[in-house]
Amino acid sequence: MNSSIAMKNKSITQPLTTCIAITEKAIKITQGCGQKISQLKAAAINDKTDEEITRGFDILLKEKKLKPKSPGRIILSIPRQACATGYARLPSTRPDEIKEMARLQAGKLLPYEPQTIVFSYRTLRITAEGYADIILLIVHQDIVKRYLRLLEKYEFRPQEITIDAEGMPGWLALGKDVSPEEPVMLVDLDSGCGRLDIIAGGSLLYSRAFGLLAPPVEYKLRLLDEINKSLIAYDKEDVGQKPAQGFITGADESLKLIDEDFMKNFNFKCISCPQTQNMPLKADSAVSISDLKENSFASLLGMVLSAKRPSFNLLPEEIIIRREKDAYQRQVYISIGLFFLIAATLAAAMGMDVLSKRSLKQRLSRQLQNLSSAALGIERMDKKLSLLKNHLEQSSSCLDILTEVFRIAADDVRLILLEYDASGPLLLRGQARTIAVVFNFVNGLEASGRFKGIQVRYASKRKVKNEELADFEIVCPLEGK
Repeated sequence: MNSSIAMKNKSITQPLTTCIAITEKAIKITQGCGQKISQLKAAAINDKTDEEITRGFDILLKEKKLKPKSPGRIILSIPRQACATGYARLPSTRPDEIKEMARLQAGKLLPYEPQTIVFSYRTLRITAEGYADIILLIVHQDIVKRYLRLLEKYEFRPQEITIDAEGMPGWLALGKDVSPEEPVMLVDLDSGCGRLDIIAGGSLLYSRAFGLLAPPVEYKLRLLDEINKSLIAYDKEDVGQKPAQGFITGADESLKLIDEDFMKNFNFKCISCPQTQNMPLKADSAVSISDLKENSFASLLGMVLSAKRPSFNLLPEEIIIRREKDAYQRQVYISIGLFFLIAATLAAAMGMDVLSKRSLKQRLSRQLQNLSSAALGIERMDKKLSLLKNHLEQSSSCLDILTEVFRIAADDVRLILLEYDASGPLLLRGQARTIAVVFNFVNGLEASGRFKGIQVRYASKRKVKNEELADFEIVCPLEGK
């Protein structure tokens, strides 16, 4: 069982960057979030058949900690030995022309039909004479499409495909004391193979891969021979200055074979550096110690932790176009869905408006019924007053008295009954809003000078439809009788 370094804390909430490498000996996956490593795993394979690669992925994904469906970047790293590189000087400085010239140049470097290759390039420099020096990266499209088909089974859909050497500038930036402009030699030791890269100004200038299947006693001699061959080939390309500094890193077991005596073979300072030196671990991350012994994760770490996009992207153009088309169709479907959602919302709003108007109409109808009842009462009162008026017209004195009573009553008092006998007192019966209004009415009658010795027989409160009313009966003897 693999021992591991594990830390627990908050779960990952930021988008992940996932880097996948399929080498001759292993499948390696590294995931990072927020410039920190969250997962680092490897599964050994016997060969690169589809069955072995599938078995390796099944082992890696069995723990269900790796997250292929998580949003973020997915990068596929192709071994350097699976690709061809070349350098060219092109008579143009325009990006569109450089791209077309690079396409033609790529077709000349490999004995394949132009439509069967995938290429990418990076401009190294623009000369004073108006030329562009470029570095080309070329791979057969069958290799790329096969990897994509195998990854699709596990819902890994890379947005970028590049070579492993592209991760070394990011690894070098992990706290290494280097000059920003002087070329640096990086030697990455993996299981059974190695790779030499030249980095300058944070970018890849040169890369060469080689086999290292040798017993421990011959390992250093074989490695030194391959390094010298690589440096000679670099000098012949004449793409940059000689290295001023060097680092050797990689699998822990391979790095143990490199000692100080080995470093003395170079005419520049060269040191051995563990691949996980200054590696920032995210809380709750897990790094397998046994995986680090047999495999190099240096390039994967550099890709995951670097904010820069790889200079080379070998994702076929037809796949890029298809994905853009699919993304466009998804946007169309989303727009159509939003349109119907807005239409449904407007229809619901209109329905609510109709219901609101219907409710308002019902309320107005009920209020009209209430007003009709009140109008009927007023009409009856009007008839009574008309009869009373006709009766009072027989005596001007009686009419004056009643006129005075109604003047004093005003709007606060509602008179229901008036009894008047020429030989007796005036009897008033009615309603007021409050008891206080009744007594104010009495005070007004006394102040008129027409009545003397007014008596309030009763004044009582009651509620009608949540409204308080005061019923009263008043006897008003006339002055002088």
